[in-house]
Amino acid sequence: DLINNDSTFCDAYYLAGCTFQLSHKDQDAFNYYYMADSLSNNKSMLFKQDLAYMAGKMGNFQFARKKYEEMKHFFPKSPEGYYGIASSSLAIGDSEYGLENIKLAMLAYNQYGLEQALDVYLIQGILLTLNEKYDESIVSFEKLVWPITASDTFRAHYALSLLKEGKLNNDEKQIKKAKKLYGKVKNKTALSEKITSEFQ
Repeated sequence: DLINNDSTFCDAYYLAGCTFQLSHKDQDAFNYYYMADSLSNNKSMLFKQDLAYMAGKMGNFQFARKKYEEMKHFFPKSPEGYYGIASSSLAIGDSEYGLENIKLAMLAYNQYGLEQALDVYLIQGILLTLNEKYDESIVSFEKLVWPITASDTFRAHYALSLLKEGKLNNDEKQIKKAKKLYGKVKNKTALSEKITSEFQ
């Protein structure tokens, strides 16, 4: 009714999007978030963030990236745009750009006294692994706790970093730990060839 009475009422579109998201109607949620963001004239980070999240959930990572870039531009003091870019880089494949942005996200969290979620360290660890900075990635991974440490994503990338560092330093204990951790990965078919080939 609110939308029918005022087709420019961006908050109404946003709340409709939230309702559709809670009802698992992703396309409808996306459409209403899109309208809310379009009508807000770049004044709401929340509209962009939820729109980007929904786009990523639906597999449209390039569109999600566009919204995260807008968040970074219009809300540069917030870590969320930088974090979103880093997170989307795992799907897009530009891991160096992702690593650059996760560092900016962490800087923003610290600079503005915001609580940093643990999954920031997960993203950082994965990006460091993808950029072959295995010693640094291990430091990030070792900051994580359950339930993140029970995920295949964590186990596979942490195992790869341990294996690479173990081989570099002739550390049999570290190599053994890497293989044991890799053995706990439940769905190995979802892993990249780069990871699976190292453990063959």
